[in-house]
Amino acid sequence: MDDRIVDFLSNNHLLSLATSKENIPHACNCYYVYDQTQQVLIFSSDPKTSHANHFLDNPNVSATISKDNIDYKKIQGIQLKGIVHLIEKELTRYNEMYFNQFPFAKNMPLYLWFLEIISVKMTDNNLGFGNKINWQKS
Repeated sequence: MDDRIVDFLSNNHLLSLATSKENIPHACNCYYVYDQTQQVLIFSSDPKTSHANHFLDNPNVSATISKDNIDYKKIQGIQLKGIVHLIEKELTRYNEMYFNQFPFAKNMPLYLWFLEIISVKMTDNNLGFGNKINWQKS
């Protein structure tokens, strides 16, 4: 994966997740931690939520991560496609990663999921207007 994508994913922590079930879309915001070794985003979501109900039925999702910037010359953001999986192995390790980034989460139930990244399109206008960096999992 391109280092600029890795840096962006590592230095941001809020994604907008889009799901769909029976042709009904849903979107939500989730805090995440990026695990570069696995190329996954780790996020928490109660299985009772609408979006979790969707991705339990249809694990194919899309997401965006962007910086809020009114200056079009500085726009940076990512659009990605992925597959959501429940974290079942090494749960202690991933709990620690999540708690290190979001200590407030220690006071609430934690239901961790992987968003396995399949493809990324990054816009970075710092490199020139409309500049795109694409990545596809092999």
